[in-house]
Amino acid sequence: MKKKIFTLVALGMLTLASAANEKSETKEVEKAKKEASDKKKNEEKTVGCSIWDGNNWVRHEYSCFFCWGGATNGCIAEAVKELGLAQ
Repeated sequence: MKKKIFTLVALGMLTLASAANEKSETKEVEKAKKEASDKKKNEEKTVGCSIWDGNNWVRHEYSCFFCWGGATNGCIAEAVKELGLAQ
């Protein structure tokens, strides 16, 4: 009888230890994924565009943190300003 009780108690302890270990591993994996995602969000993005300066096509790169729909327009505007084609 004592052997059966001991076996059940030992089995229960192993089950609890295993479950606790799985939860901590899952939390570590989720934390690592979140940190990687945050790092990727904070990286500076680059958008490229080409401008005709009257003689040649000039390739320009525009850096931005949030390169959404207007990023190409921002690239063109910055390139035109740097080339002195507009003020």
